[in-house]
Amino acid sequence: MKRLVTWYRNMNLNKRFIFTLNLAVILVVFILAVVAIINRVNTQKADAEDMLFEELSYLTTILDLTSDRELEDVKQIFYEKSFYNTGYVSLIDRGGNVLICQHNEGLNLAGEPYFRDIELSRHGNSRYYDETDGQWKWIYFTWYGPEESYLVATIDQYEFITGPVLNIILVLLFAIVLSVFILAIVSFYTTRTISNPINKLSSIVDKLAKGIIPEKSDYEYEDEVGQMTKSVNQLVDGFRRTALFARALENKNFDHEYEPLSKDDLLGNALLDMRHSLKKAVEEEKQRTAENEKRNWVTQGIAKFADILRQNYSDINELSYNIIKHLVEYMSVNQGGIFIINDEKEDEIFLELTACYAYDRRKYMQKQIQPGEGLVGTCFLEKKTIHLSEIPGDYIYITSGLGYDNPSALLIVPLKLNEDIYGVVELASFNEFEDYQVEFVEKIGESIASTISSTRINQKTAVLLEKSQQQAEEMRAQEEEMRQNMEELNATQESMEIRDRENKDIIDKLKKDLDIKENEINQLMEKLNNESRDSDDSDKTDDTHEEKVGEQGDEKNEIKTGPDKDSTSENTIKDIHDKHKSESQQEWSEHLKKSTRKFKKGRKK
Repeated sequence: MKRLVTWYRNMNLNKRFIFTLNLAVILVVFILAVVAIINRVNTQKADAEDMLFEELSYLTTILDLTSDRELEDVKQIFYEKSFYNTGYVSLIDRGGNVLICQHNEGLNLAGEPYFRDIELSRHGNSRYYDETDGQWKWIYFTWYGPEESYLVATIDQYEFITGPVLNIILVLLFAIVLSVFILAIVSFYTTRTISNPINKLSSIVDKLAKGIIPEKSDYEYEDEVGQMTKSVNQLVDGFRRTALFARALENKNFDHEYEPLSKDDLLGNALLDMRHSLKKAVEEEKQRTAENEKRNWVTQGIAKFADILRQNYSDINELSYNIIKHLVEYMSVNQGGIFIINDEKEDEIFLELTACYAYDRRKYMQKQIQPGEGLVGTCFLEKKTIHLSEIPGDYIYITSGLGYDNPSALLIVPLKLNEDIYGVVELASFNEFEDYQVEFVEKIGESIASTISSTRINQKTAVLLEKSQQQAEEMRAQEEEMRQNMEELNATQESMEIRDRENKDIIDKLKKDLDIKENEINQLMEKLNNESRDSDDSDKTDDTHEEKVGEQGDEKNEIKTGPDKDSTSENTIKDIHDKHKSESQQEWSEHLKKSTRKFKKGRKK
């Protein structure tokens, strides 16, 4: 049964329609035939029963009328009675003996199964199989009391049931064959008008099932098949639009117009949801890619400038040029400059333009900006980044061989390290500065500030080292000079000692001379005292005395007269000695102090 169902389901629509239609007709005819046969059988039985019981009643009447006569007289009547073609009548007593019968007279039927039915029912019918001729037969019987016998009518089943039924069956078979033939013709024509469009639709659906988008069907009638064709054509259009939409999604064309077949179109709505998800995913991927690119750009830039700043720079201007050159090129801006704080004089602090770069060329410019002056000076004082997209017309110009124009964006970033400002970077561009670019410049600004600080410290250290070397050379020269001075001082001291000894000899000689002179003076004074007594000659004596004293003063360095002449002479000699000694000591002391001051000054430096 399962195989039959599978076979039926595997048939194409045309064959299935013809088979189903013919089978339906056959079943209907068969049912009608069965109903007709059953009705015919029942009718034949009823007709036979009515007819046979009527005949049996007739024979009963005959037997009643001929009750005074012998059975031999009525046999002829029984023999003449026939039903259909081979039916006959029998009279059987209670013992099963056939009293009258055209075929079985004299036989005993007590052992036959149908006789037991006769005995049990006495009135009715029964069917049995006659082995003598191999036919099924029906008997209709009734009890006849006067003779205590049974009147039995026997007929052949084929004659009164099977034969007529077979005739009906033949008629029905002819009707079935004719119906099948007619139905085959009708179904063939019908299927051609129905199954061909359906086959086309089936072919279209089959291609759709395989993912192939076929051409639309051209069925033009407005029947059920036409409605199906219209729906299938709409499905083809929908699949084609869906395929184009899917292809657009594959090419990341998320603006392609697409309408689902209906609000309940599961595939169309799913594609719209997928477009939304893909669009969101692509945007997120673009955002992630852009962020990664920005992050990589910042990371690579930091590494690049770390390599640049890692180099040893002895000149702050060369450092500034390398920084601004690579910064302008890496950020793809048009112009840039770097200002370094100049605090060599504490009372005159200003920002000095140490490097400027634009259009792949080094610009040689000199510019000084005071703190608070312009945007650069403001950035220096406020220690905050200045990012402008609207620049005053006369603030800055970007020049090239083709002309000059105002930039669209300006970025000024302080070079800050631990809240200390070492300079300012100024960048100008025709394009807007992104936030990540601003953050990048701020990040490397700390490194630049650190490098500038280190470079300036190195420069100061180099200057101090050079000065220290110069001072060391000067100290070595001063030490040599002091050594020479010491040698000269020692020589001077020795010469002074020699002079002291010579002066001492001179003084001793002078003392001796003075002693002699003193004696002479004493003698002279005594003589003068004696002569002073003479009043007459006092004036003359005085004059003479004064002249002699004057001469002695010139000769002996102003030797005084009077009672203190001895102390005066001694003081004079002492003063002369002290004078020579003090002059020598003063000269030595001044020379020593001068050399000591020079030595201490050199050591301090």
